[in-house]
Amino acid sequence: MNDFIRDRNGWCVQMYRFAEQAEAHVETMNGTIRRLYDEGVVDAAGYLGGILDMTPYAEGYGDGSSQQVTQSALLVPEGLGVVLRDSEEMGRKLSLKEMREKFAPIGVIRPILRLTYLPCATMLLADLEDLIGG
Repeated sequence: MNDFIRDRNGWCVQMYRFAEQAEAHVETMNGTIRRLYDEGVVDAAGYLGGILDMTPYAEGYGDGSSQQVTQSALLVPEGLGVVLRDSEEMGRKLSLKEMREKFAPIGVIRPILRLTYLPCATMLLADLEDLIGG
């Protein structure tokens, strides 16, 4: 049992380190995205990627049947992050203005979700690359 606890604790520490590294890499990429915008290479835009999480609202919030959706996003010039939206909004496309209102940095999400964010970020960056003709 002691081996299990030691190994589990070491694993948890390593996962938190990976999550912190993921966040640092996102910040580096966000600087590049802002620079591309500032240099006029890319115009303001918004892309939504994969859903990272769906969480029921705490009691007293929402209508009881809806959930908060955490969805990967890339906004220009803001960069990579997430959009926090209601599950009932999933059937319609969000405008860029709505995406901006619901946008948050990945630091607001749980560390385990930061790890699952990186594959979504890769896809979003491919969308941006297509836009700039890469």
